[in-house]
Amino acid sequence: MNFVALGHIIGATIVSALVFFIIGIFYHSRRENTLNDENAYLSMETGIPIYDLDKKSSQPVILKYLKDKYDDRKFCNRLSDLFGFIQRCVGVLITLIYFGGLAISISGYPNEGVVFAWLLVAISIFYYIADYLIVLISRLFTGRYPYEAKNARLGINQLLNENNDLIFEMNKIDNN
Repeated sequence: MNFVALGHIIGATIVSALVFFIIGIFYHSRRENTLNDENAYLSMETGIPIYDLDKKSSQPVILKYLKDKYDDRKFCNRLSDLFGFIQRCVGVLITLIYFGGLAISISGYPNEGVVFAWLLVAISIFYYIADYLIVLISRLFTGRYPYEAKNARLGINQLLNENNDLIFEMNKIDNN
């Protein structure tokens, strides 16, 4: 049994997993800060104090504002959805390349080709660079994250389906 080759494959896989984990934590923490900023912005746009945003009486005003902001007829929202689709396609493609490279490394297990398992680390770093660039371009052109508008519309529709009285309250806001 060739333990050096096995060590290359296992080592590259572990390093790749660590890269995914560390960059994922960094990305998630940055997203949390952005959500806090968006709550402050929502408070300013709707005129509702930030400490009242989670009250049930504020929901119709917030939903009306968000429904208008993320309307699928707006070009920037459609563009955000397009960038989300591109991001998902790139993610699937790079994942297939990653696992294909892993399969090639494993199939070349007894030979010297297993050193190429370390390319998996480069592929995982390339994935995050590509993902970051797509998010950056989407924010630049639309002011939104990829699929932000689509996810917001899905959340609004789900909330309205669960609470029919909110539709009535939103219609009262429209009539005023």
